[in-house]
Amino acid sequence: MIRFKSIGYWTEAEGVESDVVISSRVRVARNLANFVFPHRASEAQLMEVCDFISKALRKNDELKDLDLILLEELLPQERDMLVEKHLISPVFDEGEKGRAVILSEKRSNLCVMINEEDHLRIHAFSLGFQLKNAWKIANEADDILSSHLPYAFSKRWGYLTECPTNIGTAMRASIMMHLPALTINDEIELLFSNLSDSGITIRGLFGEGTDIAGNFYQISNQVTLGKSESEIISNLETVSKSIIKKERSARQLLLKEEKIKLLDEISRSWGILTHAKLISFEEAIDYLSMLRLGIDLKILPHLSRKKMTKLMMSIRSAHLRDLVGEDFNEDSEAEDKVRAELIKRELFKLREGGGINV
Repeated sequence: MIRFKSIGYWTEAEGVESDVVISSRVRVARNLANFVFPHRASEAQLMEVCDFISKALRKNDELKDLDLILLEELLPQERDMLVEKHLISPVFDEGEKGRAVILSEKRSNLCVMINEEDHLRIHAFSLGFQLKNAWKIANEADDILSSHLPYAFSKRWGYLTECPTNIGTAMRASIMMHLPALTINDEIELLFSNLSDSGITIRGLFGEGTDIAGNFYQISNQVTLGKSESEIISNLETVSKSIIKKERSARQLLLKEEKIKLLDEISRSWGILTHAKLISFEEAIDYLSMLRLGIDLKILPHLSRKKMTKLMMSIRSAHLRDLVGEDFNEDSEAEDKVRAELIKRELFKLREGGGINV
């Protein structure tokens, strides 16, 4: 069984434009010809798809590093870990029979969901602002799989997908961003409104249908039909560069015109996080977001942004359970206590004797 600790590193490291951009992702949806779409398929038909893909993986040497694992064979803790690492969607985690995931230790920035909304959903990730690199990874994997699997494709409509909004390239590209200053300055809603007119949509930390947490936002394309993959990437890159610029300007404006309030918010966040006995993920991620902003503005020069981002991602439920080696048995107080202790310990380790630079 693959150990998931070595997979999903994009949430625990840094890349290009890392003060604003956490990671880049490209997802392509593919379906198999002559197989029923997942939402209309029976459990037996879903298993038939899994078996068909599994045999293709075993027969071909260039696919031998890819492991297909049935979702029902994974422990709930393992599935939760995959969700928190953004390898599978929360909706996919709710299903079991006839669903599988393809992972690889060799290709740690690649994941394929089998029988989510489509037969295959190929996800590729890159650190920071590297959409083209994520697309390269996804495209290479797609080319390999397409040479061994019969895709459902129309010369008129492109790749056929369960949801009509995905046909065409069937590609969704996204950038995960940390936008605390635009949120604090109440500019985020206007930004979202303007983006929707450009064919761009905004999602929460864990994707579609999830809430915003810790000022993390996923910016992604809406249109897949009538545009090439390179056009989609280029448009999202242009929009993302504009958002990065706006966020950095908003941060400098805060520092110039609201410095005392900003210092107060950062100081309060530090105080709560280093003294709390119990703290939920939702509360902790918001306070840690303020500390990360303090690091980026040189207000907390003794803290590491890379380690702070890793801490923000490690306080989620499954990660905590993995860390302490025990299940909280739905005891939210026990989980909140462990989270508070972890944050306090890590923040004092990160500080290394420094403080807030006023």
